[in-house]
Amino acid sequence: MEAEELLELVFDLTAAISLAGTPEEALTSILESFCAVGGWSVGQVWEPDAEGRLLECSAVWHQVSSGY
Repeated sequence: MEAEELLELVFDLTAAISLAGTPEEALTSILESFCAVGGWSVGQVWEPDAEGRLLECSAVWHQVSSGY
């Protein structure tokens, strides 16, 4: 990742966090930014549950298909 791309990612993440109404909205926006940089069409965030025994999906983002 070049310096310009990294700077753009940091800007996007900062904007996502500051503009989000809830932590969940921020997480989804952050996930979208990472997917865009990585060229991924789907991304998920998994976190441990309260007991630390199971993983739970806390956010999902997917690219909306313009075809079909």
